[in-house]
Parts: sequence; C-alpha cells; structure tokens
Amino acid sequence: MNEMNSEEFRSALTWADEMRQYSKPQSEGTIATDPVADFNRGEAALLVALENVKSELTADNWGIVMFPCPDGKELIATDMASVYIIPSSFSNDEANSIARVFDMITEQVPGYCDPEDVWREAYYEFVKDGRSADETLQWMRYGKNVKPCEEFYVMDLYDTNIVERFLQPLVARKITLAEGIQANMERWNEVIENQNNAMNVLKAK
Repeated sequence: MNEMNSEEFRSALTWADEMRQYSKPQSEGTIATDPVADFNRGEAALLVALENVKSELTADNWGIVMFPCPDGKELIATDMASVYIIPSSFSNDEANSIARVFDMITEQVPGYCDPEDVWREAYYEFVKDGRSADETLQWMRYGKNVKPCEEFYVMDLYDTNIVERFLQPLVARKITLAEGIQANMERWNEVIENQNNAMNVLKAK
C-alpha cells in the first residue's frame, strides 16, 4: 500500500486502464457480459484473468501469456497463495500443533514425487500447448520477480476498500486515479494499522 501513491504505480494503473479501449464494446445502459463466457464463445481474442479460471474455459485451444512491461523492465508475477485461518481462541502452542499436523498431511512425501514437476500436471489437461505450463507458468511461479499479494491477508482491505471504493469507481469513470488515491490512502493505512495492532495482541498471548 505504501507504493500506491508512487509514480510507478500511477503509471502502471494508467497503462492498465488504457488497455480497456480494446474491450468488447458494450451498449450504453446494458449490463456487462461475462468475459469468460465471451471468450468461450469466441467473441474475445484475449481474456485477462487469474490462472484459476482455467477450469471454466471451454474454448477449443488457448494458452497463457504474460503482459509485457510498458517500461521494459522485468516481468512481475503476483502470487496469491491459499491461506488457512486458525481461530484466535487457540493458544500459540495449540495453533503451532495444528499447523504442524496440517503440514504433515498436505506436504509432498520426500522422495516420492517432485513438487516442482507435479504442479504442471494440473495444467496439461486444460491446455493443448504445453508451453503455457512449461514456460509461462514456470516464469510466474519461479521467475525473478514473484511478488506476494499481501492485501488479501488484511481483513476488509481488498474487497471493500480497494475494489468497492477505489477500482469500481475508477472503472466507472466516477473518479480519477489521483482522486481515488487521495480519497482512500488514509483509510487504507488505517485498516492496515488496525490489523497490525490485532496481530500484536495475538502475539502477546
């Protein structure tokens, strides 16, 4: 969040917003169609989405590509890891015990299979061009610039304070980029501070 008022962020979001000119035209006053359905019907040549929509795609042949960087720098992939919550009613020792058992159940068995290869199998059945997994997704997972998507770990930050109060008004042309940042920066920092304070309380137990 500290970078959302930086020149790099403003430039990147402005570029992303300009890409909307290539979206499927919508008649004024109509409800926007589902982009995945548009892609499956062959009404869109490119679908901008998270990789987890792969199971919804029924188009005959498709692959995965990464957007180029407008400034020519290294590509950046955002990693959105799954998060499992342990209720705060457990003590730290109890939570650590639960986490250890969870790891034992979910981690790959050493020497049985290579986790760096296993993940590809989940993609080969969806894509006809194996390069999507071998090259593009390989870069997304193990490239030079893989960044964790940490805003999802902060309660009420992404869906409410970023999407509803910033991105949706921006897309609807109700606010400019500068107006959105100025109006929300203080609220974003407050939400993050509240969660940090709550984490400090839990650590002190």
